Amino acid sequence: MDQNQPDKKPDLPRGPQDAQEAGVPRTERRRRRRAMVPRWFYAFVPNRLAGGLTGTLMPLFIVQVLSGNMASVGWLSSVTSLASVPANVIWGNLSDRSNRRLPFILVGLIAFAVTTILIGLGETVVAIAILSSIGGLLGTATGPASSALTIESVPEKDLPVAYGWFNQIGGLAYVAGMLVGMAWLDYLPEIFGEETVMRGLFVLAGGMALLSPLMAAMWIHEPRRRLVDRRFIPALIGRFNAGTIERVVFHIPRAIFFIPRLAWLRDVRQQLSSDLGKYFIYSLLMFLGVNLVFMPLPVYLTDVIGATNGQVFLISLVKSIVDTFFFVPMGRLLSRRRGIGLQAQAAFLRMFLFAILAALAVFRMPLLAALGIIVVVQIFNGITWAAISVSGPTAVAVLAPKGGEARSMGAYTAVTSVAGIIGGPMTGYLVDSFGYVFAYGLASIVMLLTAVLMWRLKSDALEGAPQVPTRELIAGKPRGAEKPAD
Repeated sequence: MDQNQPDKKPDLPRGPQDAQEAGVPRTERRRRRRAMVPRWFYAFVPNRLAGGLTGTLMPLFIVQVLSGNMASVGWLSSVTSLASVPANVIWGNLSDRSNRRLPFILVGLIAFAVTTILIGLGETVVAIAILSSIGGLLGTATGPASSALTIESVPEKDLPVAYGWFNQIGGLAYVAGMLVGMAWLDYLPEIFGEETVMRGLFVLAGGMALLSPLMAAMWIHEPRRRLVDRRFIPALIGRFNAGTIERVVFHIPRAIFFIPRLAWLRDVRQQLSSDLGKYFIYSLLMFLGVNLVFMPLPVYLTDVIGATNGQVFLISLVKSIVDTFFFVPMGRLLSRRRGIGLQAQAAFLRMFLFAILAALAVFRMPLLAALGIIVVVQIFNGITWAAISVSGPTAVAVLAPKGGEARSMGAYTAVTSVAGIIGGPMTGYLVDSFGYVFAYGLASIVMLLTAVLMWRLKSDALEGAPQVPTRELIAGKPRGAEKPAD
């Protein structure tokens, strides 16, 4: 061997996906990846495109076309979430007991498409609320069924990669929809008028979404392998987000694996004094603060900053692109550290980001300068959301009692949904009564409080008993197997 040549260091796996593919020939990795992306994943592309077209549109439509206010937007968001939460439990249990997936996926996809078209034709806020609630009630049938279908369609060892692809495909389709929506709202109002263009965008999105149930009916077949129970699968840590979402959406179907069973929800009260119960409370506080910022953000941009509707879509697009592409890197980062600390750091950074938005409402700036600052803020909002989104389930898995991870994850889904139910009216009232400066300033304080509480919880949890690092939890190593250091 040439002594003058530097030693070549072996490539180390960067995360669970790379770890399981280390040493596998490139051609074999490509073949496995094709096998791990069932064709039916692409049946959701029109649905996600439609979600991107309308995800930021609803608050603008309520305020600019139907002459509503932020209180109307808040109540609309709340009643839709109120319909979605029990619907997740009902549809998930029905799908599991019947051992059928396709009928529930079709119900959810069709409901989303039809209600989206009808919303574009609605004339009053009450009519929109009814339609959106129906969409929330029926559209959620897709989430539990599609996540279970993924588990049943892909070998367990390949699930991390499969879920990564599923999230990536949906995220890219959502971003593409936002691009189309931005161009639609930028160029067409001068020809057809603002109201016609907004209504037309809902109709276009709903018509496009109707392709999804057709594709699903052709490509989805009931699997032979059945999911006996929605058990906890360690390899999925860092690959899913337990159903939480941070966009201005009202009834877009989402993939939710852990269903809050009624029996599980009774455990929440018993766990409130534990570290896990404290984490549930801190998470609820954090998502209430997040709701204070992102629910009114489109209207804040038009009314306070002076942005056009197309620019609102562009600003939302920036965050969507960032959090889509940071989802997998954050999952890799979590394979080397715990979720609570990462979430606390993300919340602390958001204290400054939300404070900047409050400051822009006080110190008015030229439009281009303000938009430039907000774009930078949205880039960091996207990064921090990727961290918060994937670290939440990881933190729950670490804090949950051994064998109770699935129950705890279902309870976490319910807790984060409650933030949407009570956060909507609260945000609308605060913005209408006290203004954006107060609401965004309060959100900044909430983020600081959450960061401090979660960081203290992280320290307390680490002092209690030796725990397995997340990478070992992913590998399936039993907790408590290692000995404490002398």
